Amino acid sequence: MAQRHMSREQQRLARLAQPDLDWSMAPETMDRYLLYRLYLVEHQIDGIIRSLERNNVAPYPAHLEDRSMPEDVWASWASLNYLLRARDNLRSALAHSNQS
Repeated sequence: MAQRHMSREQQRLARLAQPDLDWSMAPETMDRYLLYRLYLVEHQIDGIIRSLERNNVAPYPAHLEDRSMPEDVWASWASLNYLLRARDNLRSALAHSNQS
């Protein structure tokens, strides 16, 4: 994966992204951190989708018992599922913090 160039603020937030420090962030900083995490998750989702498209994989597995799909393709689908849930949770957290 190509290395990304992060702004100074993104680097600072990435250093703060440790579980024991997250809870002590100011609300504005937490919102920026969540937006940054959302950006990273969406970038990863795009990468997995491009990878699946490049390999000419069907848009979704036809059957959960489909043994014809390679293991790495199943791993990509599992990662995609995880990342989609993470994206939904981040969006929910951002919406909740904006209502407060």
